[in-house]
Amino acid sequence: MASQDSQNIYLCSTGPGKVLYELTKGEMPMSVEFYNVKTRSKVSVPEAQIQKATLKRQNKNGTTQIRYVLRALVDGMKLTKFVSQKDWEAINAPVVE
Repeated sequence: MASQDSQNIYLCSTGPGKVLYELTKGEMPMSVEFYNVKTRSKVSVPEAQIQKATLKRQNKNGTTQIRYVLRALVDGMKLTKFVSQKDWEAINAPVVE
């Protein structure tokens, strides 16, 4: 969800209280926060190191479910973050499969 306040600052979040990134009008975000499960810590990853991907699967009733993910490789560890379609489209990163 994106919102705008009186100073043209846009907030993109993945849920209540979870800000994915902040940006001012005409400016791209510089990093995205991932959670490293192995070290149990949050890691800030520069946008240049992020790749976008989609995961598709068939449900029992025959419909296709699409999940939008951001991926990064930090210190030899693969990090994955599930995001909304709107946030996925807002990130300027290459798409991989």
